[in-house]
Amino acid sequence: MPDKMDRTQQPPISELEELDLQKPVRTVLPNGIPLSVINSGEQEVCRIDLVFEAGQLRQNTLLQALFTNRMLREGTTRYTSAEIASKLDYYGAWLELTCSMEHAIVTLYTLNRYCRETLSVLHSMVTEPVFPEKEFATVVDMNLQRLQVNLANVEYLSQRSLLGSLFGENHRTGSLRRRKITAVSRQNT
Repeated sequence: MPDKMDRTQQPPISELEELDLQKPVRTVLPNGIPLSVINSGEQEVCRIDLVFEAGQLRQNTLLQALFTNRMLREGTTRYTSAEIASKLDYYGAWLELTCSMEHAIVTLYTLNRYCRETLSVLHSMVTEPVFPEKEFATVVDMNLQRLQVNLANVEYLSQRSLLGSLFGENHRTGSLRRRKITAVSRQNT
């Protein structure tokens, strides 16, 4: 049985002796797109992040950035949403779609041996999206449900309130967050 810790005593604080962070190799592709690569050795999995300057501060319409990002997996000129999900699942890949204040990020985790196949799907998603209306309605419903859960979460509400307090109602960061909550709340009542 392991030694019991005395939780009444704070553990000692010590200096970090060595932190070995690998720096990315940065280059620019022939088409002008910057590329940063971190080669962490012989792993069977790679992570590919596409980062676009397309976050909430750059949108023209409320929720435009969020829904544009979320709709990328819902169909392209070559693949339906079911085909995208099936292909990524078949090749053991995982897709994350994230939208922040400043950026829209598409992250693909894929096995190295299927990188070509999954990159083909990813390429179609970001260059040939079709934004089908039926799938859009489903995405809106899912996000409304998620928001309703979040509106009962104290941490979520505190973060929203803090941003409004820090930036003020006239700043896009402060007012944008409150408008989202208000607009969706009114829509559901």
